[in-house]
Amino acid sequence: MIEFSFKTTEETYKYCCEVVECLMTYCGKTEEEALRLVNLIWKDRSVFDEDDLRLHEYPYYWAMGIAHHPILGDDKGGWYHDQQLWPPPPEYLQRYTLDG
Repeated sequence: MIEFSFKTTEETYKYCCEVVECLMTYCGKTEEEALRLVNLIWKDRSVFDEDDLRLHEYPYYWAMGIAHHPILGDDKGGWYHDQQLWPPPPEYLQRYTLDG
């Protein structure tokens, strides 16, 4: 079971796990590295609940933002202009919209 360094609800736990999964699937991170990155990026947030604005983006978006972060990632600013990275791949969108 994945453990985050911040409190989650049942819904946001699943969301955060999806960010970890996206880091693994689309960014080549191990589960350990993906979890470490999510915990680092959101370390200053003690609670992640249903009112959190982070829920307004796809977990894929956060994974890409973390993977291309200027300090934690490869410092690829503007990654969202890269058509290979954004929008999310069709298979992700199909799975995410069906599961979500």
